[in-house]
Amino acid sequence: MRRRTFLSVLAAGTAASAMPARVFGQNQIIMKLGTSTLQDSQHQWMIDFAKIVDTKSESRIKVEIYPASQLGATPRMIEQTQMATIQGVVTPPEFLGGINEAYGILSAPGEFSDLEHTARTLSDPELNDFVFSLGESKGLKGLGLFISGPTAFCTRTLWKTPEEFSGAKVRVLAAKLQQEQIRALGGTPIPMPPSEILPALQQGTLDAVMSCIPVMEGLGFMDGAKYFLETNHGSISSFAAISMEWFEDLPSDLQEIIVTAGQEATQTVKQFSIDDVSDAKAQWTKKGGEIVPLSADERRKFLDTLLPVGPKIVAENSGMQSAYDIYKAAIERTR
Repeated sequence: MRRRTFLSVLAAGTAASAMPARVFGQNQIIMKLGTSTLQDSQHQWMIDFAKIVDTKSESRIKVEIYPASQLGATPRMIEQTQMATIQGVVTPPEFLGGINEAYGILSAPGEFSDLEHTARTLSDPELNDFVFSLGESKGLKGLGLFISGPTAFCTRTLWKTPEEFSGAKVRVLAAKLQQEQIRALGGTPIPMPPSEILPALQQGTLDAVMSCIPVMEGLGFMDGAKYFLETNHGSISSFAAISMEWFEDLPSDLQEIIVTAGQEATQTVKQFSIDDVSDAKAQWTKKGGEIVPLSADERRKFLDTLLPVGPKIVAENSGMQSAYDIYKAAIERTR
């Protein structure tokens, strides 16, 4: 399986140098990147980015990558990036909602033709310009926006209809649009960082998780919620952001290399992200999980329940409405 081919030398930053991150008068600059997931597109983006930066900078920049929350939970990594104590974080953009709520618009339910369509949408130049700029005033510069996988659920017991979510405790990302989807199903949304999810499933604190199969499989959620419900009612995306302070202190030629490497890594990870969805499903069942087949009518019931959530929520906030319009236009423009 391709998702098992990660290079161990790049899989973690355990050999991190004690050299300070901002050492521009010396031969090598250390750039630390962190993510909460493991062996998925977020992890692979960091690997690709590190290789490209090393080549283009002729090793003037050394990128150290730290998957699986090695640098702390996602909110802490975001804070560290803002303060330039680390140089970057790769995360679902919804975790940045406290910086700018418009990041959460990527949680809006939507119908995509297929994963290629999703990838085209997330690469749309107008959407990228908008999303990349959202955190600049708060110390974050966007470098990449790409697929994690279609939005779906894993559940502790076998469910196949929206009605079975009534009263359930469902983990979501910390975005109003995700939380309101669970409320539309009659459940209770519980934002929670990835590192806490599996114990919560095993202990019964959670009944289900809304995420995507590469994240669910990569973090072993089948050990607490073995049923994978393939609703495909939207997209879970990933966003790479770096410290604006650190970036602005770089020489101009290295700034250009960082931006170009972000663009190239986003393109190289595209096919990996698409293949990763199929690979993760195979691994899910191999490890004892079950993929729950939904009929066209059952899937339609989920879509009919969830698709109205986006327009309803954004209508309450003019800033969110503008962001939603940009996102929906990108979906239609790339269809």
